[in-house]
Amino acid sequence: MTALLQETLGVLARVPGVRAAVAATVSDGLAAAAVASVEVDADTLAAFAAALFQRTRRANVAAGYGDTHQLVLDATGGRLFVAARGDLALVVLAERDAGAGLIRVALQRAVRSA
Repeated sequence: MTALLQETLGVLARVPGVRAAVAATVSDGLAAAAVASVEVDADTLAAFAAALFQRTRRANVAAGYGDTHQLVLDATGGRLFVAARGDLALVVLAERDAGAGLIRVALQRAVRSA
């Protein structure tokens, strides 16, 4: 894990309402690093988020929408955000009432700098 990646995840984890930030490879869903304020299975979260992102990417291409840059899963218990650049995905697990706009902006900045 690089110091820059660890710092990037730390910045994401400090956004209000964020429970965990994980870096994963899109191609195989392996967790490269994680920062969490609660107990989270980073390996499972990375695998789930990478698979969901890959499927969304394929669906968007098939629909003619082009490449997927960011994915947000909105559920009753919380939100999952995934942004990718190349084979690196940054995953954020957040509380339901966390500021989605703030998290999306922070995630976009983080994926550009990672």
